[in-house]
Amino acid sequence: MRVHRPTNSFSFLLQGGLLALVSVAAVAANPTVVYHDGKAYTLKYSYAYQAADPNQDGKPVTTVVFADKPIDAAAMKIEFDRGEALDAALQGANRITLKISPDGEMQGLADSVSGGDGLMMSGSGWFHLDLAHNDAKRIEGRFLTDKAEKKQEGQFYDLNFALDLPGPPGKGKPIAPGGAGQFFHDGKLITLTSGYAYRGPDHFHPDQQMLVLDFSDQPTATAAINDAPDRASALEEQRTQGNRVTLNIGADGSLINANFRADGLAGSGSGSGWYKLQLRQNDDKRVEGRFVSTDEASKTHGEFYDLKFSFDLPGAPDLGPAVAAGGETDLAYRAHLEALKGGNVDALAKTMTAGNAAKFLSARNEAYFPRILASIQGSALVSPSYVKGNARGDWATLSYTGKDGKGRTATHVVTLHREAGAWKVGRDSSG
Repeated sequence: MRVHRPTNSFSFLLQGGLLALVSVAAVAANPTVVYHDGKAYTLKYSYAYQAADPNQDGKPVTTVVFADKPIDAAAMKIEFDRGEALDAALQGANRITLKISPDGEMQGLADSVSGGDGLMMSGSGWFHLDLAHNDAKRIEGRFLTDKAEKKQEGQFYDLNFALDLPGPPGKGKPIAPGGAGQFFHDGKLITLTSGYAYRGPDHFHPDQQMLVLDFSDQPTATAAINDAPDRASALEEQRTQGNRVTLNIGADGSLINANFRADGLAGSGSGSGWYKLQLRQNDDKRVEGRFVSTDEASKTHGEFYDLKFSFDLPGAPDLGPAVAAGGETDLAYRAHLEALKGGNVDALAKTMTAGNAAKFLSARNEAYFPRILASIQGSALVSPSYVKGNARGDWATLSYTGKDGKGRTATHVVTLHREAGAWKVGRDSSG
């Protein structure tokens, strides 16, 4: 089999007596040719890179791109998401994308030549893929359609490539500090200009921490949340108005769920396949990346997210000194449980923080409200035993054990906030 090797192409610019060198992607010695119903298209430029493929259990897949438009290889080298960068650079170009697995199998071919839809084709029996080299450093070979008559009717591919692969992806273009982005809800564009990020307990895995990324069209008083012993409650107090998106990300870097509030409506999404989550950095001190939906159609019907974030993460909160059982905070929580047991909605609301009380009372006339109230009553502790507590300023965090309304043994962590001199319950979560 004959393998066509590329030569390097360079453009030169003389300026002030200095020679600037700008590299572009390889140009094949025998350029790739694609036929569409008898018309030939020459794709002079090619580029290849390797990245983990979520559809292949995270295994590395090599992507080879052929185009009739130059590709700046130096620019691609520093990109974090090379696929996305190529999409932007090759808008309007005739292009073929070929994906090859480490074992030399063709994973798919996307045809964007002459207005092609760019959908990934796969299968077998209609092509030959011969690879002379296929590893993490280099890809070399030929992809050839079996039937020559396809040149005249249908599509015919003669793809030749011999390319060195770049190393791991770079950091990409800098992201502005903070969190911002766009959120489409049933065709309406909502611009989110403010954000906050912190790590807190993962309620699904009590022994792990999850990352919370919160975006809003309202201002964020970051210092106040950083200083709060319970950042979740402090953030909720600031997010009683406006539109909002919250991403919960697990310890393994995967999305737990995406939650939104838009024009008074709320919803949540989870699962996979409908978004890309790119974490350029994700450690105890900093998180940086992007969350974007993959279905453009959801901009007009449903929810579409395009959020960028670059946050320094606060350290562990200062919970303050210990407080003993029987104090003001303990008594406030027990009064809350008594009100919950009695089922008097107005009395119960008076034991809650102002933000929680407003949301609770706003739903009292809804058909589902009795079921929600019964569910809360069923999960509440009966005759709780005090374990420990801490208080600092207007915040307190207490822990209790006991049996809930269904007889199940449970541990609850309760957050209280002092409002107008009285302690109010903000959160009561079981773990």
